[in-house]
Parts: sequence; C-alpha cells; structure tokens
Amino acid sequence: MVNNFSKSNLENIKTIINSDIVKNIQDILVQQKTTSYLVGGSIRDALIGNPLQDIDISISCNPLDTGLKIANSLNGKLISLHSPSKLFRIIVNHPNSSLNIDLTQTKGDIKSDLQKRDFTINSLAIPLSVQTKKAAPIIIDPFNGIEDIRKKTIRLVEQNAIDDDPLRMLRAQRLAASLKFSIDNKTKIDIREKSSKLTSVSPERIRDEFLTILSCKNVRNSLYELDNLNLLNILIPELIDCKKIIQPQYHHWDVFNHSIQTAEYIGYIIQETPIENYDLPFDFLQYTNSVKNYFETPYSDNQNKLTLLKLAALLHDIGKPTTEFKDDSGKISFIGHDKKGSEITEKILDRLRLSKHGIEYINKLVFYHLRPNQISNNQNLPSKKALYRYFRDLGNISCDILYLSLADYLSARGPNISIEEWNWQRKLMKYIYNNHNTNIDNKPYNYMDGKEIMKKFNLQSGPIVGRLIEYANEAYHTGEIKNKKQAFSFLDKKLKKGDYIA
Repeated sequence: MVNNFSKSNLENIKTIINSDIVKNIQDILVQQKTTSYLVGGSIRDALIGNPLQDIDISISCNPLDTGLKIANSLNGKLISLHSPSKLFRIIVNHPNSSLNIDLTQTKGDIKSDLQKRDFTINSLAIPLSVQTKKAAPIIIDPFNGIEDIRKKTIRLVEQNAIDDDPLRMLRAQRLAASLKFSIDNKTKIDIREKSSKLTSVSPERIRDEFLTILSCKNVRNSLYELDNLNLLNILIPELIDCKKIIQPQYHHWDVFNHSIQTAEYIGYIIQETPIENYDLPFDFLQYTNSVKNYFETPYSDNQNKLTLLKLAALLHDIGKPTTEFKDDSGKISFIGHDKKGSEITEKILDRLRLSKHGIEYINKLVFYHLRPNQISNNQNLPSKKALYRYFRDLGNISCDILYLSLADYLSARGPNISIEEWNWQRKLMKYIYNNHNTNIDNKPYNYMDGKEIMKKFNLQSGPIVGRLIEYANEAYHTGEIKNKKQAFSFLDKKLKKGDYIA
C-alpha cells in the first residue's frame, strides 16, 4: 500500500472518490454488500494530473446485475464490451460531455486481480469502502505502478499479459503516445517476439487502437515505434513495401519515410504550428474556431477528420511500389500511383473495418491528392474553368485536401525547401480555398434542366443531353454565360460544331 505522492495529485483522487457519481455508486454497492475498488486508468490519470476521462471499478459481485442498477440510478446506458474479460460500460451523458464507467468483476483477491491487468501504471486500486473525505487515499500498488508513473514508463505487469490479450501490444504504444511515456526495453522485446499474435485480435479492436494512436500528437514517433515493434507490418504490410522505394531527386525521403513525415505534418499545418528546424511561415489559413470544430468534430469510427486526414496522408503514396518505373536513363516515375493507391487504400481500410463513411472520405483524398497542384502551371493561378472542374470533382474534400497537399509538398522537399517554393504553395492553396464559395456555394449546381434542353433542340434522353448539361453548368459557373438565352445560344454552337461527341 502506498500513500506517498504529491499532495495536489492525491487531492485529485479524493475529488473523484468524493464526487456525486462515485458516492452514488458506493451507495448501491453497499446495499449489495459487495467489495469494490477504484482501479486502473482513473487512478493513473489522477496521479499524473490529467482530466478524468473514465472511471474503472472492480466489484466482487455480478457486474451485469450491478451495472443495471447503477445505470438506472445515474440515468445512464449499460452496454457490454466485447473483450476477453467480462466488461460492462455505463455511459452517462451530460449536456456537453459524457462519462464512461467501466465495471469488471474482481478475479480472486485484489492483488490477483491487478496481476491480470496489462501495465503496471494501470495495476493500481483504491478500496472504495474504506475511504473518507478527510483521510488520504489508500492506494494498493503491488507492482510498483506509481514508480513507473514517476519514471513515465510503460511496463507489462507479467510477460504473459500479451498472451491474455494481444491487443495490449498496440495499447502500449497508444498509452505511450497519449501520456508521453516510453515503453521499457523488456516490454519492447516481448512485443517484438509476440507481434504475430496481433492477427488473432478482431479488426474492429485493432482499428480503434490504431486510430487513437493516430489521433495523438507526434504521430511520426508512434509510427516509427510501431515499425520498430514489428507491428506496422501487421497493421499495414503494404506500407512496408514502400521502404527503400527511391523517389526522384526532387524528393528528400524515400516513399516510406515521406509518407510518415506527411502524416506528421498534417496537424502542424491545420493548426498553423511552426515545425522545428523549418524557418517557414505557417499562416496558411486562420485557425479559427470554425476550422477547429470542423476538424475536431467526430466524423467516422469515433474519430474526427484530423485523425482521418493523418491516415490519408500516411496512405497517399501507397500505390508507388506497384507503379514504379525507371526508364533507360534511370529516370524514376510513378504514373497512376494516385489511382492505384486509392484501390489499395480501399482494401486496407476495409480490412481494418472502417465504416463506409470513413473509407469514402480517405479513399477520395488519396485518389485526388495530386489535383491541387495539377490545376496550375508555371506558377500561374488556376483559371476559372480549372477551379470549377476542381470543385465539381472533389466536392466535400475540396478544401480538406489542400492541407494534405501542403503537408505532401513540405514532406517531399524536406529540409531542402526554399521560402520561394513554400510561399507559392501557400498562395496557391489559399487562392483555391478562397474561391470555394464563389464557385459552388452561391450558385445552383445544375443550371439547366435536361428536359428544357431536349425540348429546345428536339433531342432524345441520352448521353448527349448529359454532356450538354455539363457544358452549360461549366459555362455558367465560369461566367461565360449569364442567362438562359445565352445558354441556348452557347449550346447551339456546341451542337453545330459537334463538340458534344468529344
């Protein structure tokens, strides 16, 4: 038992124990005459000084029956989590947030229970029944978890902890990333030796841990660590194929390192945060509350667009190994890697069981990732026609992809980038972004109806009518025509020239 820790952090624990929710839970547990402990992450976070995310409680009685009583008392919802151990979660919603209360049944005595947990920093317990408002919390710590918290170390409780649940290998890196801790060397060795066991875990559980890792800052370090632990080749073996794929001299890194760097830069560019060792301006667009909310609002698979954009950045060049071509002079090219990459990306995301919503978003980003720089040439800003076609084709990702394009360019050039190059990229992306409203939002997408075109030119329904509708749309959005009279005259010329056949 350990009572020695910083006063302020012990107060954090007392605040949890004396909270209305925990007191309410205690009353129910007392009525059922059950022994109960506050365990795991909630103690760890309180000792670190992090905000309370979840409450973990271990009880000696049936967690299902008790969970139903607690859920009813707190107006919460009880769900069963599909995991190796019997785990029930109570979700308590508040006006602007929610709290998860996880209930498990104590396995044997409390020390035996803690011994079955994943990492020492989570193998902590506080007996709820003996706590008082005045007394210092009694922390049960049989595996030196508090010392590991002080050392910022992720360490397995037991070597067979991975065998019990192989997902713990990914969780080690997720905790290291979110807490800014390091995985101890022996745990790293155990993970490398047992990395193949990750294939026995359900794709859904793997997906959730991996996306949470990507949601953390310093994603570059996490991805390199996953590679070092032999886990990345199990998660995305296609990415390992990118290693040592040399790129044209214009690029600083090979495909593998370039992909990881691009994923790392996404957050910096969206949040306009300067990157160490780059003396460059990062005021691409103002990081307003609306931009912040747009990227931080949950979108798919319990993750926001910022996280999904990082995944798209990681996969944007995944098609290069299969499209690599070197001509007789030694010149390297990857023609069609965007399209091939989108096909490979779809298979990867389907394997990871991302939702259809998430797959469509990421796949579209990969497919069109070259487009922003393709609509201008020789440092000339895009024409009205090029902008219209850009927004027409990219639709809901037309602005999101600008951040990916900047991250891709910065990663391609690396430390060799010049201020002139970077300023042009910023200017181009800002110009495209600022033209969004004038091209799409304030004008109807279909300016002309197929029926009026068929009636005017005595045409039957078919591909010709569709092509004429698109001609009229483009001419209207680019200012070439301003009314229906001009539109009919414009289309008449197209028909007489036979342009609709092209």
